[in-house]
Amino acid sequence: MKCAMALSRLVKWSLAAVVLLGGCATYHIVTGPDGQSAMRVSCRRDNPYGCDARAHRICGPSGYQLLDNGTRFGTFVTPNGYVVPNQMVFQGFIIFRCH
Repeated sequence: MKCAMALSRLVKWSLAAVVLLGGCATYHIVTGPDGQSAMRVSCRRDNPYGCDARAHRICGPSGYQLLDNGTRFGTFVTPNGYVVPNQMVFQGFIIFRCH
């Protein structure tokens, strides 16, 4: 009985670890606009705050310096099909460097 409970607890903790680690932010080392190494994270194009949250998780309490906020001039199409040209559109990534 004790062995079965311990095994059950081990399985639960293992699954929790997989879920937590699977949600961790991934990043790629890139050359920043200033020519030095930086990090790039990707997120959904409709949620720029997701990239900010990932950068914060990667850098921790020391924070980070935003080098490229991922916005470019482009055409935005609203959900009802209205086309808005020459607007700043988030491209789904940010480039940053940890402090």
